[in-house]
Amino acid sequence: MPLDIVQHMLPTTSQWLEWSTRHPGWDELTTRTSDAILITGKDNTMKTSLLFQAAVSYAAEGCHVTFVSHQPFSCLPRTVHGMPRPNPAIMKHLKMLYLTSYDDLIGYLTTMHQGTMVPSVIVIDDLHLFLHSDNCQESHQQQTVARLCALLVDTAQYLRPTSDATSAVLVSIQNTSITDPVLTTIQRFFKTTWHIHRTDDSLLGPNTNEYILQTTRNMSAITDTCQLLLTFTSDRAEIRLKQIQVEDVSDRS
Repeated sequence: MPLDIVQHMLPTTSQWLEWSTRHPGWDELTTRTSDAILITGKDNTMKTSLLFQAAVSYAAEGCHVTFVSHQPFSCLPRTVHGMPRPNPAIMKHLKMLYLTSYDDLIGYLTTMHQGTMVPSVIVIDDLHLFLHSDNCQESHQQQTVARLCALLVDTAQYLRPTSDATSAVLVSIQNTSITDPVLTTIQRFFKTTWHIHRTDDSLLGPNTNEYILQTTRNMSAITDTCQLLLTFTSDRAEIRLKQIQVEDVSDRS
């Protein structure tokens, strides 16, 4: 079965990984349900680092990847321990594209197929920055956001010409920078949404923070709703996956 896109961000199949419990529905949890995923979270929750790691991992497999950012990096994002690291051979497959407005992003997505090299993976970091441009005014923001998200989903389908082809559209957004109705509109288009938050673990060493990346899935095989939580730490050098937890949430009041 194809693995979830998140496994290009974090080494979820590592033999050294700590499990709280091995859930009977793990295979279904890690099966890809969509070619487009959304990652939400506050600022400084490692969203950019995880998306960049996914881009590098796909490029290491030989996929042509386009990473869309609002501005160039001041330094490379943190990499993930146990995952491919950027090197010249890998970066040949990874194109960095800097766009500054909503119209620029719409223009790229609508003309992408005309290029000489169509990517199989598109990563868009900090989507909220494109929603604050002059042509995406608050008065009609939900409509313009819906147009963009529909285009992103269509793009994901276009990039996957066959059922076994590798393709993905990964999008991150700072949920505190947009209104709840706009966030609800965005999530309506993405079947798979992950959320990152920082924990308050006081036992970690200096300059080390802990985060949880989580999503909720309906489990058809075991008729349960489950929550998948990936705990990872980050220091100044790299990110390390710490633990996977799967919790049944169907019976919670």
